[in-house]
Parts: sequence; C-alpha cells; structure tokens
Amino acid sequence: MGRKVTFLVSLLSFTLGLLSLAHAQVIELKFSNYFPVTAAQSKICEDFIKAIEEKSKGKVKFSYFGAGTLLTATKMVDGVIEGISDIGLSHIAYTPGRFPVTDVLNLPLGFPNALVGTRVANDFYRKYKPREWERLHVLALHTCGPKFIFSRKKPVLRLEDFKGLSLRGYGYEAELISALGATPRAIPMPETYDALLKGVVDGATMPLEALKFWRLAEVIKYVTECPEVGKVETFYLIMNAKTWEGLPLEIKKIFEETPFEESLAKMWHEIDSIGKNYGVEKGVSFYNVPKDEVTRWVRAGDTVVEKYVRTMVSSGYQEKDVREWIKFVKERIDYWSKRLR
Repeated sequence: MGRKVTFLVSLLSFTLGLLSLAHAQVIELKFSNYFPVTAAQSKICEDFIKAIEEKSKGKVKFSYFGAGTLLTATKMVDGVIEGISDIGLSHIAYTPGRFPVTDVLNLPLGFPNALVGTRVANDFYRKYKPREWERLHVLALHTCGPKFIFSRKKPVLRLEDFKGLSLRGYGYEAELISALGATPRAIPMPETYDALLKGVVDGATMPLEALKFWRLAEVIKYVTECPEVGKVETFYLIMNAKTWEGLPLEIKKIFEETPFEESLAKMWHEIDSIGKNYGVEKGVSFYNVPKDEVTRWVRAGDTVVEKYVRTMVSSGYQEKDVREWIKFVKERIDYWSKRLR
C-alpha cells in the first residue's frame, strides 16, 4: 500500500511538473491600442495577435487592450517603456518633442498616399535609426494618408480662398494652415464633428478616411486634394526593448516574418479609399489644386520645412544632417511613388 501511495504521489508530482513547465513556456504579452474597438486600426491589431498566436502554436498569448483601456494615445510610449504594456500603437504627434528627428516625416513634403508614406517612414528609420527610439523595439512605422483640405461653405482652390477661414489642425499641420493663409484651431479629433456642424471652424485638414470613419462627410461639402504639400501623421507599432530581448529566437523570427509594414500600409490606403467613396455618396465635391496654384502652395509648405530646420539647428543638430534627412525623404517619396504607380 505504501509503495502504491508513493508511486501515485510521484506520478502526480511529475504531472504537475510537466504542467508547470508547459505553463512557463507560454509567453504572455499585453498589447495596447487607443483606437475604438470598431476601427480598422483595431481590427488589424487583432489580426496581428491572431497570426502570432497561431504561428507560435500557443507559445505566445496576448491580452489585448483596445480603446485606450490600458494606455491612452498620449501615454503609450511611456507605458510601453515602463512595461505597463509590452506592445503599443499610437502616433508621434501625441508626444510633441519626443521624436524630433522622426518628426521630419510629418512635414508637408508631398506624400501622395499611405502606401508611399509607410514605406518612406520605414526606409527612414532603417537608414538613420534615431536614438530617440533606443529604449524601444520598433516593429513598424506607418502613416495615414495625406491630410487634405475639408471645407463647409466653399471649395478652397487658391491661396486667397484661405483668407478668413479657420481650420482644425495642430502641430505641423497648424503651421501649414497658417502658411497657407488660414487660422488653425486645435480641436481634439472627437470634437471635430460638432465643431464643423456648429460652425466653430470652417473646415479641417484630414485624411480621406475621416469622411466615413469620423462621419465628416455629413458636415463638410468640399475636399481639396493637395498631395503636392501632402502631410501625413507618422504612427508606430512598438515593443518594450527588454521584452523583445527576452524573447526566444524562434518567437522573434515569427514577429520579424509578420508583415506589419505591408499590412498597415494597405489598411491605411484602403480606408482612405472607403472614405472617399463614402464622401461621393454623401454628395461631397472633390477638387485638385489648380496647376497654376501648385507652386504657391508648395512655397507655403516650404516655410514650415524651413522652420523645422531652424528649430532643429537651435536644438543642437547639424544643419547639413537635417537637410540630408529631408532630401532622403523626398527622394524616397519619388522612388516609391513611381514604383507603386
């Protein structure tokens, strides 16, 4: 009887040991995103989670926190660095001054669409590896489509049309709005619909996806597409550096083979297309900047670029380096625009 009890105890201990070992081999990661759970940006995060869990055969498990339930957009970087979340998605404009070098990507340099913007952003990061990211592992940078001119009462086609208008915008887009001749108003995105509906502002600078996903096609009548001064927002998908360093090689390989960059680029491009189609359905009129106006708009955008150069130089960066970044971005915009045509 004693031997039987001893055998059962040993068997139980062995089984518990295997279960404990199996549990220890499961890597549990927290993934945070501030977008609403119904947004395309949230859906693609869920797709990434599913793909990695399946490819790892259960060795990686995620706890997903959407809609800012764990980290808000402005707290994402610090939250990931501090380990509150292992992975996070947000964009650099929510932390002004935090990524000054990468901010070059947010200048009005002529981005035509998100496909080009996302590839240029990652080319820039891979070439220069700005030290401002050194406490993080960048899974992918990505950009929304270029921000165009949305207006309520009249189409904006010439610089003179900006006079007297107030447009929702912040950061570099606010500077561009001022350079074009209008007055910028820093209104949070969730409040923009009401601000347009009530006439608090005459328009906004937005990517086309906002026509549907922020319902702005209901409160504006005109869109002026101006890719010649196309300005995007640069988003990031980041991981805590220590978390990344602690992953087994086979798990790192799964992350590296997951097409974050490609999938994010396509997602942003697709929702811009959906937004424009929705705008057409709602009766929004679309215009392009007249050819004889393009040079004037570009010159206005150049004043924003030059201000960035002066600011970076006054902060201790070499002017030749800053201008090299700008030159590189423009060259990559041209390269990808031709390749993806």
